[in-house]
Amino acid sequence: MKPKVSMEWDDKATLLGGRFVKVYRCADCNRRLYLGQALCSCGMPQIWEGIEAWDRIHKKRKGKKK
Repeated sequence: MKPKVSMEWDDKATLLGGRFVKVYRCADCNRRLYLGQALCSCGMPQIWEGIEAWDRIHKKRKGKKK
């Protein structure tokens, strides 16, 4: 199952009062996930293909192997 992606306000992000950060959540239980986390704590497997940040990381990795 693909995680839900949203932008949330993080007060602790900077000393100037906060900023928006991209947050990944499990579609089943709505718990916060880290980018690339294979399983949620509820046991739901996560599929990261198609998520822009994930694809960008793997494109860089493929380029380094050649």
